[in-house]
Amino acid sequence: MEVKVFICIVNSSKNSNICEWLLTTNEKYANQIDRNYSLATIDDLHDWVAATGEVFNGVVTIKEGCCKWIETEYINHLGDIDIKCGYELL
Repeated sequence: MEVKVFICIVNSSKNSNICEWLLTTNEKYANQIDRNYSLATIDDLHDWVAATGEVFNGVVTIKEGCCKWIETEYINHLGDIDIKCGYELL
């Protein structure tokens, strides 16, 4: 099953320079909140993780195509284990 992630603007104020937004996989919900909703971008997904800690697991469809959350462990130059994580386009 294809999972699409949509971005919707919940509240925006030009006077206070504030924009509240959310990501959802429910297209009907996205349309109810914001008639100008669209597919999220990979940058939107990374901003979402930074803001909420929530990850969309599995393969998701976004504006740039399909992507997946990846976590890779590697040994750095000091011999310590580091973890690289983020969404990568497939």
